[in-house]
Amino acid sequence: MLKWILRLRLVTPMAMSGADPTQVEWRAPSVKGLIRWWFRVAGGNPEDEDRLFGAVHGDRPQASLLRVQTFPPQPSTDRSSTNLPAPYFGFSIRMNQRPMIRAGTPQVRFQVEPWVDDTDLRRILAAVGLTFYLGNFGTRSRKGYGSLIVEGVESDLTGIEGIFPSISSSRDLYSLYCSIMRKYSEYLPILGSR
Repeated sequence: MLKWILRLRLVTPMAMSGADPTQVEWRAPSVKGLIRWWFRVAGGNPEDEDRLFGAVHGDRPQASLLRVQTFPPQPSTDRSSTNLPAPYFGFSIRMNQRPMIRAGTPQVRFQVEPWVDDTDLRRILAAVGLTFYLGNFGTRSRKGYGSLIVEGVESDLTGIEGIFPSISSSRDLYSLYCSIMRKYSEYLPILGSR
C-alpha cells in the first residue's frame, strides 16, 4: 500500500459529528466526501471519480482505491457558544449548542492500493491537496469554521513534501499558496474534462 499521514493543526473551531450531533467526531467519511467534491471542482470526470473513490450505482459496485483513516485530537469539546470567533457566521452552532473541537492537532492517514498507476496517484494527490489547502471541515465551513493547516507529512513516497508543504507562519502563506497552486496546476490537466 502507498501510505502517507498528514499532521494538521486546527486554526478555527470545528463542529463535526456523525449520527449523534451531540458528540464531536473527526470523521473519515466526511474527509473523503470533501476530497471527492474537490476532485469534481477541479474537473474530474464521473468515471474517474467512481474508479478512484468508489461507487455503488450502476451494474456493479466499485471499491475505492483510496482509504482514509482519521486520528482526532483530544477533543476540547465545549458547549458554551459565547466565545466563538465571528459569532454571526457561527449562529447555527451557537443556536444548536453544537460541541466543537476548539484546538488540537488531528491527523489523517491515506492509503492507496499498490496497483494504482502514476496518473491516478497524481489525481488523488491533487484532490487531497486541494481539500486540505483550500477547504474547511464541518458545520459552517463555508463561513471559515473548521479551518486546518498542514504542519507536516510522513511518508515513504518520494517528493511528497513538495506536494504537501508545511505551513509554519502566516508570513509565508502567500508564497506557499502560490507554489502549491503551481504544483497542483501540473496535476489538474490530467483530471480530465467533462
